[in-house]
Amino acid sequence: MQAQIPVTHTGSDFLSENELDHCMELGHEASKEGDLNESLAWFMKGLESARKLQNKQKISEFSALIYCLL
Repeated sequence: MQAQIPVTHTGSDFLSENELDHCMELGHEASKEGDLNESLAWFMKGLESARKLQNKQKISEFSALIYCLL
């Protein structure tokens, strides 16, 4: 009988972690270009993904960015 090792990071989690960084970058780029609605949309998408991943640090970062835009 083999011991089962719980998998903590699957490939989809890795892609989602990359998605968080990508949303952050795109949100900042849109903000620099003056498109605050697009920036807000990217930060909201990042917040949603961070919540799915239960990444507390990114949840806080995206929440703060969204708060600043409102």
